[in-house]
Amino acid sequence: GRAVEWARRHVPCNSEYVLYLDEDTLVAGLTGLPDADFIQFTEKPIFTGSRLAYLCEVFRIGYQFEQRAFRRLSYPLYAWGGGFAIRHELENELTWDVATITEDTNLIWRAADRFDLEYRLVDTRFRNQAPPSLKAMIKQRRRWMSGTLKDNHILPLLYQPLTLTRVVSWGFSPAIPLLIIGASVVPGATISIQFFELVSTALLVVLFIYMLFGLWAYRKHPLVWPVFLILTPLAVVLHAIGAAWGVLSPIEEFEVTEKVAPETIEEVNPELSEGAIEAHDGQDRLVRESADEFDTELFKD
Repeated sequence: GRAVEWARRHVPCNSEYVLYLDEDTLVAGLTGLPDADFIQFTEKPIFTGSRLAYLCEVFRIGYQFEQRAFRRLSYPLYAWGGGFAIRHELENELTWDVATITEDTNLIWRAADRFDLEYRLVDTRFRNQAPPSLKAMIKQRRRWMSGTLKDNHILPLLYQPLTLTRVVSWGFSPAIPLLIIGASVVPGATISIQFFELVSTALLVVLFIYMLFGLWAYRKHPLVWPVFLILTPLAVVLHAIGAAWGVLSPIEEFEVTEKVAPETIEEVNPELSEGAIEAHDGQDRLVRESADEFDTELFKD
C-alpha cells in the first residue's frame, strides 16, 4: 500500500485508468477495458516448483468463479490476484494512504462505500506465480484472512454476515467430519447426525465443483481430472490452514510472498523456452497459442 501510494503521488498519469499489477504478474490477452469504475482481471497462477501449492491454486481459481457475480453486488467481496484497473479520478479521491495489509480489497471496499461503484470482471487470465512452497502459501493465506477480518468493518452490516460466512467456510470446512464424529458419540443425537451428514455432504459436493471450475479455467485435459478430484480433500485442507491461522492468530504486518526468478519458471515449465517470459509482450498468451487447447500436464502448465 505504501509503495502504490508513493507511485500515485510521484508517477505522472494522464490516462483515464490506472492498471495495477502484482510484481509477478504477466499481462496476457489485454485488448482494452470495459467502461466501468473498477475492472478486475482474472488470474491463472503458473507452476513454480511446488506441486502441492499448484494443486491448491487450481482449487482456489475454481473457488474464485464467484467473482462473476460480484457485479450484482454493491460491495464486491474482494479484489486480489491478477491485476485490476481503476479510474484515475477515483484513485486520487480514495488514495492508498490507509493502514491495511490487503490493500486491493481495502481499496474496492472503500470505493464502494463512497461511490456508486460500477464493477466489471474481465476473464483474461493474467499469469502470476503460484507460491513456491507450502510454507509461503500458508503465510500468504494467513495474511489475506487477517486483512479481510481487520477491514470487515468497512462493509455495511448487511454484508458482514456474508463475509464472515465465507471466512468460516474457507478456514474451517475441513472440520465438518469432526462435527459428525462428535455428534455420533452424543446420546440421542440421531437428528444431529443426520443434519451434519447432510451439511457435510453438500459442502463436499460444492468443494469438488470448485475443483472442476479450476480445472476448466486451467484447461486441463479431462483425462487428468480424476487425479485432481481425488486430491481435492488434500487441496481443501492445505488451502484452509493459512486461513484458519489468520482467524485464530491474525497478523498486523505486511509480508511479501516469496517470488521465483523467470529462469526458474522457464526451467520447471517445459512449454516455456529460455527467455520466453522476458520476450512476452502482454498481448498474446504466455503458454499455448489457443485458449481452447487442453493442457495434458498434471502439475505444470
